[in-house]
Amino acid sequence: NLASFGGGSVGYMEQGGISVDDAVRAELQRVKRDTVYFRRLLRDLVDVELRRLEVEGRAVRSVQDGVHWYARA
Repeated sequence: NLASFGGGSVGYMEQGGISVDDAVRAELQRVKRDTVYFRRLLRDLVDVELRRLEVEGRAVRSVQDGVHWYARA
């Protein structure tokens, strides 16, 4: 795995004796891009889930308020 150690640094790879050609550079870029997309996907999923929980929480509070209003009447 080219990006496991050294963060996918070309200099790190060369120091480790790996010859860095265009194919290796392309794979490094792909791995870095995929990592960024994966992180973005996770952030978006968390955002959606937090919004869902917020809406769900408002619905629960609304029902609770209605029950309290009905019980006082």
